[in-house]
Amino acid sequence: MLGLSAGALGSLHERAADALYYGVERELILHSLRGAFRVNELALSRHLDIGRSVARDILLRAQGAGLLDKGDNSRWAIVQLGPDRIDHLYEVRLLLEPVALRQAADRLPPDLLAAIAARHREAGANWPELDAGTLDQLEEDLHVACLGFAPNPEIAEALRRSRTVMLSGKHVQRALGAKARVDRFMDEHLEVIDALRAGRGEAAAERLTAHLASSRGKALERLSAFRQLPAPEPVPYIDA
Repeated sequence: MLGLSAGALGSLHERAADALYYGVERELILHSLRGAFRVNELALSRHLDIGRSVARDILLRAQGAGLLDKGDNSRWAIVQLGPDRIDHLYEVRLLLEPVALRQAADRLPPDLLAAIAARHREAGANWPELDAGTLDQLEEDLHVACLGFAPNPEIAEALRRSRTVMLSGKHVQRALGAKARVDRFMDEHLEVIDALRAGRGEAAAERLTAHLASSRGKALERLSAFRQLPAPEPVPYIDA
């Protein structure tokens, strides 16, 4: 009746899920830093006043980012993000991301690198007034888009679940507020990107390694500080 094609309906469906995702992602990550919890899909749909299919899309997106798992009983469970898992995920990233960047260095389109560099410089000029979507874009520019040009797709698949630690930083820093150690990670990103633009792939990989090692320490510091705060407010769709 509305004259919408299946493709248009799909696009509307995706935008609805995307608009709500960041708030859910925040709650999942902040609870993951505290322990093991379950997520109720029906309660999520009622809490956000959305259909079950949109709620399921949100949870599937969180599962793809390594925030959720489904057990044998088909119930959603938050994957705990303690110091050991943070350390292990960064170990995976330190082993694989520099390798992927070396492979991708000669394959990256100059126009893409120029656009990424411009986004990072604009974000640096507007720091710290950046929203969650912008922070995600900056992280994905280097750690997903650039690495995606590596010819070995198995590396990208192995790195997929390690993105949890990439997503968690922005939420933890906001939860800590004035107590947070502010991380202008876009400056370290720019060192990598500028090296790539200059055709210095090995230097870019070395700077990426240094950036990841620095980020690992910051993530563990933030976790320690966060655990000294009161527990997050309960939400209807997350159960102990």
